[in-house]
Amino acid sequence: MTDEAITGENEDLYAELADVDLRDLGWMPLDVNRFRDCGMLSKVSDEEFVAAIQLWAAAWHQVPPASLPDDDRELAKLAGYGRALDAWQAVREGALYGFERWSDGRLHHPVIAEKALEAVEWVSKKESKKARTRERVRRHRVKLEEGKAAARAAEEEVTEQSCNADVTRYSNDPVTPCNAPTLPKQTLIEKNSKKEIRAEGTAPRQKRMTPEQRELDAEFERWWLLYPRRVAKRRARDAYQQAKAIADGKTLADGARRYSAAMTGKETEFIKHPATWLDDECWLDDPSPASMPRDSFGVTAVDYRRWLFVRGKGRWWRPGDFWPEERLGAPPHKGNPAIPPNLLAEWRDGWGGDPAVGPVPSTKDAGQPAMTH
Repeated sequence: MTDEAITGENEDLYAELADVDLRDLGWMPLDVNRFRDCGMLSKVSDEEFVAAIQLWAAAWHQVPPASLPDDDRELAKLAGYGRALDAWQAVREGALYGFERWSDGRLHHPVIAEKALEAVEWVSKKESKKARTRERVRRHRVKLEEGKAAARAAEEEVTEQSCNADVTRYSNDPVTPCNAPTLPKQTLIEKNSKKEIRAEGTAPRQKRMTPEQRELDAEFERWWLLYPRRVAKRRARDAYQQAKAIADGKTLADGARRYSAAMTGKETEFIKHPATWLDDECWLDDPSPASMPRDSFGVTAVDYRRWLFVRGKGRWWRPGDFWPEERLGAPPHKGNPAIPPNLLAEWRDGWGGDPAVGPVPSTKDAGQPAMTH
């Protein structure tokens, strides 16, 4: 744990979580690859590891999340030691592995903070999806009510015209609403029935589509043939029109091809409905790891990219950062032939340093503990 108050690259990360409350979220995401390769597993004892897991879970439901109070009595309780402060002091250093003190006087964990931001984004997206669903239901109900109102108005108009015609036929009195109800009820029913019979043979008018609508409909039909499960086509068409507001047709088609390849050989019930796939923006998902090419280490291109770009620091990997050589081989600046050339070029362009030497660390990063992936 870093004892001095930190300022720098993680300050914005902690400040963004200052007003966030995740106490109603009963789960915490776990990045399996980062957890498996982190240095903590080889540096702490069994008792320290159990206490660390307890503190991670406690930090998730603190306000702000990913933080703990800098008080040994409170930390002992959260770690499961109650009032046994001596026992807590024996495991304190390992249990607080990765935590650092921020300017607010609390202990913060950068990796848990990163996962908290991802959880906030997930909750926001879920609430937005629920709001869109409620709005669709509301519009559908309004449309149904408008249709019922229009049908009632048309029926009343037809009834009034029939009444006026019959009054004129059987009486010389002027037509008024008062004498319309005196007509035989059977006569009105027969007249309305005849009109309904005549209307049954008439085909309903279809709305004329604009060129843009025809083009969108044809594009959807091409996408429909690419998707591996074809059910609920009307809902899928509506979801496709909404998806076109944030993605182009090529992106949606490529995503459907990737998903179809990943689902090859799977049972039908495990394949998402097309409308669900579109509503969840699944065209942004990575391909299935089982279908991706792997190198001699059994590692995919997605794994290399995850380590080449350090998300917790918001920048590309550079010499001095942690690199799991046992799993990925040599670091990129030492000439690892297993790293895909396009990822290596993207790393060089994004980093901007000399791959053989590396830039001189800035004063901001000097003295900072290496962040656990």
